[in-house]
Amino acid sequence: MCGKGACNCAVSSVCAYVVPPLGVYWRFGCGMEFFICLILTMLGFVPGLVYACVMIGCEAPMRGIDFEDNAADGAVPADVVGAKVAQIEMV
Repeated sequence: MCGKGACNCAVSSVCAYVVPPLGVYWRFGCGMEFFICLILTMLGFVPGLVYACVMIGCEAPMRGIDFEDNAADGAVPADVVGAKVAQIEMV
């Protein structure tokens, strides 16, 4: 759960088709995305499904990613790391 990768995306997509909040939970964990999807699914299956598909297809999970390690590997540009560190320090 809460990761990046093709397998994680595929499993969360299948789960989202059956139960949209489950797919969002699998991809992002129990956060704001999950609760928005849960509320939309309670209002109707289609709005929850559309939201889940958009979130899983377009949004990369940011939790659990260590920006400094990924920047050293070249996976995350250095300016993104600097912006995230500055944002964290401001909070």
